[in-house]
Amino acid sequence: MELPLVPLPPFLPLPSEPPVPWPRWYESFKTFIGAVGLADASDARLRAMLLHSLSSEGQRVFGTLGLAPKFDDCVALLSGHFATPQSVIVRRIVFRQRKQRPGESIHHYVADLRCLASLCKFGTLEEEMIRDQLAEHTTNPRLREKLFISPDDTTLSRTVELAFQLESAAQLSSQLAASDPPSPRLAALAQTVAKTNPLSEPSSPPDEGRRGFCRFLSILPER
Repeated sequence: MELPLVPLPPFLPLPSEPPVPWPRWYESFKTFIGAVGLADASDARLRAMLLHSLSSEGQRVFGTLGLAPKFDDCVALLSGHFATPQSVIVRRIVFRQRKQRPGESIHHYVADLRCLASLCKFGTLEEEMIRDQLAEHTTNPRLREKLFISPDDTTLSRTVELAFQLESAAQLSSQLAASDPPSPRLAALAQTVAKTNPLSEPSSPPDEGRRGFCRFLSILPER
């Protein structure tokens, strides 16, 4: 009985820094090729497999690097482009230019910011930089307004908690608007959202407030 294989993650699906550095990703690619029995495949098939695994943005970048008719030529071009060390200045510019895209979830945006920040040598300021980037470049104006008036010591975790809350509230609002008449369950959830604010002083003990918020998240529709 053959064990199921974990799919190889695409190298560069979106315009940004690769989620996994090229040397590590290429090692994973070679391991995957061996696992699926393609280590001895033809040069043309290996080349096609590599280009397919780059994903859309990776293929676009590859097309700008020059001609590479053979598999080894492709690897050499990609290694020369993506494995070249970049200065901290360049990496920080890339980080500061990363904005939340329309329709992009908070989970995906913050995860990408964490990945980019890990290469910027921010040190102890890393979480503050991610928090500030989220405040400046979120697509949610309500989140930006709340963060602009929040205390200076607001942590990244509390910021992300608020962002998730507002994102869920927006989804509930859309469902309520589409429900005629609104279902009692959605109306109750909307009232829970309106009363919950991670940046305000809790009216109940901290542990109880957090448990209440977690119970709220547990009954949200899956995304």
